[in-house]
Amino acid sequence: MIAVVPPTLHPPIAAAAVAARKPFLIEKPLAPTGAAARDVAQSIRAAGVPCLMAHTLRWNTVVRALRDRLPELGPLRALGLSQRFEPSSLGWIDDPAVSGGGIILHTGVHSFDLVRWLTGREVVRVWCRVLRADTSRTEDNFVAILELEGGEPLVTVSGSRSTAGRSGLVDVAGARGQLVGDHALGFAYAVRGLERSPLALPDMVPTVREALRAFARLLVAGEPPPVTVEDGAQAVLIAEACRASADAGQPRVVPLLGPAA
Repeated sequence: MIAVVPPTLHPPIAAAAVAARKPFLIEKPLAPTGAAARDVAQSIRAAGVPCLMAHTLRWNTVVRALRDRLPELGPLRALGLSQRFEPSSLGWIDDPAVSGGGIILHTGVHSFDLVRWLTGREVVRVWCRVLRADTSRTEDNFVAILELEGGEPLVTVSGSRSTAGRSGLVDVAGARGQLVGDHALGFAYAVRGLERSPLALPDMVPTVREALRAFARLLVAGEPPPVTVEDGAQAVLIAEACRASADAGQPRVVPLLGPAA
C-alpha cells in the first residue's frame, strides 16, 4: 500500500494497512500532530507491518555525499539547513483542516529528519519563529534553533515558501573544516579557510524513484526500511514542538518516541 495524500488522511489509511497487514509506504509528514504520529507508529510497530517512511532527501545525491564526508571534519560544531520554495499553488496547503499545518510540518520535517540522520543525535529542545507572507491561515516562513542531546553541534533550520527561487542548503562545520552543499541545486564543496574545493558527485537521482526502489526491496527481498515509521513520527514531534514554541514565544522540549522494539 502506498499513501500520497494530505497528512490528515494518513492515520485512517495507516489503520487500514495495519488491519489488512499490508506493507506500507507513506509520504511525509507521517501525521498532522505528534499524538497522531505516535499512535500510527505504535500501531504499525505492534502489528509488525513493514513500513517505509518517504523522507526522500535521505536518497539525495548531495546529502549522501556530505554525510559520507562528515568523519573528515572531526567533532561537529555547527549545522545549518535551509529550504526555499515558490508559493504553493495547492489551495489545501493553507487549509489547516486538510493540511494539518504550514511549512514547518510539510517541508520542515525534511530538515528535521536530516538533522537526526546527519548527526546521529536526537533533538531535545527548540526555539522557533514564524511569519506569513503569502498564506493566511498557516505559516509559510520559519526559522528554528534546535538543541541536540549532548549540546553539540549547534543547529539552525529555516524554511520559506514565499520566494521566486528554490534551494536546499546544507552547511556543516567541524573542527577540521566545513562542508557546504545544496540538495536542490546539486553542488557540494569542502571548505578550508577561504579555499573551496568541489566534491566529486555522482549523477543526481530522482529521490522518489529511489524510495520506491527501497520499498520494492522491502516487499521482494524483505530488506529492512532505511527510513522507519519511528523516524517519521520523531520528525513530526519536532515540527509540533517548533509550532508550539512559535505560538508561545518560548523554547519547547521535544518528546522522544523511543526506539523500535
